[in-house]
Amino acid sequence: MNHTRIPQLLISLENILLEKHPLWAKGAMPGLTESVVRKYFLSEGISAKEELIQFFTWHNGVDFSIPELDVSMNGSFIDLEYAMEVYRYFIQQEFSWAAQMFPLSWDNNLLFSLNDGVIFLYAPSLLVVEPESIYDSMETMLISFITLLEQGIIRYSKNGESELDFNKRFEVSKQINPNSTYWKNDKIMD
Repeated sequence: MNHTRIPQLLISLENILLEKHPLWAKGAMPGLTESVVRKYFLSEGISAKEELIQFFTWHNGVDFSIPELDVSMNGSFIDLEYAMEVYRYFIQQEFSWAAQMFPLSWDNNLLFSLNDGVIFLYAPSLLVVEPESIYDSMETMLISFITLLEQGIIRYSKNGESELDFNKRFEVSKQINPNSTYWKNDKIMD
């Protein structure tokens, strides 16, 4: 896994969002300093992974008062303080996987594996009631988002509402994330 590539990918994602998502500049929250991010993780006894530090120093989530800031069709990026609350909630619910997964988004939860950096989807509303791998790594998640936006597979109207070609998203994401089980399932829509 190439952690040095993640900051470059975050900048690329930022640039394409500024171009294609009319509300991104207004709703993306400023990133935190590295020392603040590390303190948050230490306060919970979590060994801070480099990818998470890079993610939360890029942007600290989005402004939830702007509901159209779903970047990935997997929910909106959440700020670190709220992510810690969700993390604690999952542990309180005694989910067997909770201590090993750190939330990145809310609604359709993207969870970062603290073990190996794989990104999982946990979305009971979509009947994904146990976390299922959806992106092979933070790097491939970002490459997936960038590719989907560049190819117009995810599009935004002027008021920020998103449109998605589900089948093309499936095909592209499966190619970029060959080890993730979510894309191996038969989810192509007719």
